[in-house]
Amino acid sequence: MRPSPPRRPVTRPTRLVVPLIATMALLAACSSAGPSASSTSAPGESLRPSMPAGSAGPDALLLRIAADGGFVPPGFLVTRLPQVTVYADGRVIEPGAVPAIYPGPAVSPLMLHQLGRDGIDGITAAARGAGLAGPDRSYTSAPVADVETTVITFIDADGPHRLSIYALGFQPDQGASAEEKAARTAIANLVRQVQAYVGATSTTTYAPTAYRIYATRATDSAQGQPAPNVVDWPAALPVLASLAPANLPPGSGCGVIQGPLVPAFTAVMGQATQITRYRQAGVDWTLAVRPLLPDEARACG
Repeated sequence: MRPSPPRRPVTRPTRLVVPLIATMALLAACSSAGPSASSTSAPGESLRPSMPAGSAGPDALLLRIAADGGFVPPGFLVTRLPQVTVYADGRVIEPGAVPAIYPGPAVSPLMLHQLGRDGIDGITAAARGAGLAGPDRSYTSAPVADVETTVITFIDADGPHRLSIYALGFQPDQGASAEEKAARTAIANLVRQVQAYVGATSTTTYAPTAYRIYATRATDSAQGQPAPNVVDWPAALPVLASLAPANLPPGSGCGVIQGPLVPAFTAVMGQATQITRYRQAGVDWTLAVRPLLPDEARACG
């Protein structure tokens, strides 16, 4: 039996280090055969593999692994990206490497992979084998506080199936049911299998076609170490003071950048970091930016 291809190392934001280390420790203990590199296709192929029966289109979701909750600031909650998103046509989008510097980039990078038919079928079979084709379930028995909940969404011809596990990668409570213990092992193994399939593909940068932004009026001057840079907000983009009210982050306004506004927005983001101030009509603003994935609604929420 051939060993699973190794996951290429990437640098993730430091705020995710603790839960990821715990998850990886458990995943390393799970053994299962993975795919070979020959079963995948490179991104950008002119012909993508056919989609599974029941798929609504190329942007139809097949599998998503995401995190919810945890002891994180509100600004992180609105910009957090799924750990991996697999589409019915074999595209896979995941967060890219982030330099371990401060201030970091204003927009989190995204990477694109393309699975072949074997990869799509393998992930589908792995999801079914992990019990994801059944009813929605939630498991919460873990003796640790303020940790993320891993949420797995799998969509087949019967519709969406969701399973959530609090503190995946940590040992469950001694009183946890046999069903929960088995589910934790199965989902950890599924995550490892998905990572193996995705890790066997080549990678390109994914260019989002829409962004959700949260603008908050800056309440202090642009000072500090390092001091934030200030860039002018283009007149072609929405007026930041007129964005729809939002509570996350508190006191912010929310809007969506899409279509013909994207080039001007990406040009501004090319000058920005996570502490940049954006000046419009003499007022400085801070931004929290969330790239939107192909299946996600072009709306605030």
